[in-house]
Amino acid sequence: MEKVLGDRSQFILIFFAFSFGMILSNLIGQNAKESLEPEPYLLTYRGIDKGIEDLPEDLAAQLKALEDDYQVKRSLVLHDAGLRFHLYDYAQQHELSLDQAGQRLFTIAAISEAELAEAYASSQELIAKPYYEVKGVLRKMLEQQQARTARATALNKLITKGDLIIN
Repeated sequence: MEKVLGDRSQFILIFFAFSFGMILSNLIGQNAKESLEPEPYLLTYRGIDKGIEDLPEDLAAQLKALEDDYQVKRSLVLHDAGLRFHLYDYAQQHELSLDQAGQRLFTIAAISEAELAEAYASSQELIAKPYYEVKGVLRKMLEQQQARTARATALNKLITKGDLIIN
């Protein structure tokens, strides 16, 4: 009987030690999480914390626009980083230079005269200049459009396959 009571008291002591450890680790984790979170206030004026809701409407709108612009720019930079990683990996796997890998991954066909003429004809009202004056600019625009399409296609493939995840 004494052995059972001794085992029980050891069990109770271990249980309380374990519970105390869990509570302590939870409190430490909460403290670390709170210290990593950004301040909810944008500024402090004469000892009073001010958030975005305290700003004048025009300044709050400007700040929100900046945040939106920041998110767009951040997304573009992260997409570019993902594409560069893909390019570097492809070049290394196929033992190519970066230029050669880029040419294989992002194939851009030469713009034909027929495509130029068609693009000019479809936008002739907007251009309001003769064909021979805008031919070079139009060619560059079509090449840039192909490059954007190739970039978007490569990004979609990487994201669809799960090789690129933007947080």
